[in-house]
Amino acid sequence: MEKTFYGKPKIQKVDRHRAFIPSKARQLIGGNLVYLVYINEDLIRCYTPEAYEKTKDDMLQRSRDDSERQAYFLGQICRIDDSGRIMLNAKMSELEKVIFAPNGDVIDIYNPKQFHYKHII
Repeated sequence: MEKTFYGKPKIQKVDRHRAFIPSKARQLIGGNLVYLVYINEDLIRCYTPEAYEKTKDDMLQRSRDDSERQAYFLGQICRIDDSGRIMLNAKMSELEKVIFAPNGDVIDIYNPKQFHYKHII
């Protein structure tokens, strides 16, 4: 069964370079590993291992010059710690809060200053 993330975006506090994945999302993830794809300094795309593998063929069809394809294949596996937190990139680690926005088979993690509801409508 495919996992689908839905609901309202959640604002989460950043603490020591980490942010809490919302509990509803953690339950749906079901394990302690996710893939983080750094789309840009203000957006991290969080995939379950299953969603990451499923997306691979679609990404391979894109041009090698496609920035999202390049970011995808630079994705890093990340362990969710015992408290339900993940490590953020350097720029987002400096923030006080980030936004977790469900986006179907992924969760987008935004810098609040760059987040607009148009991204999720």
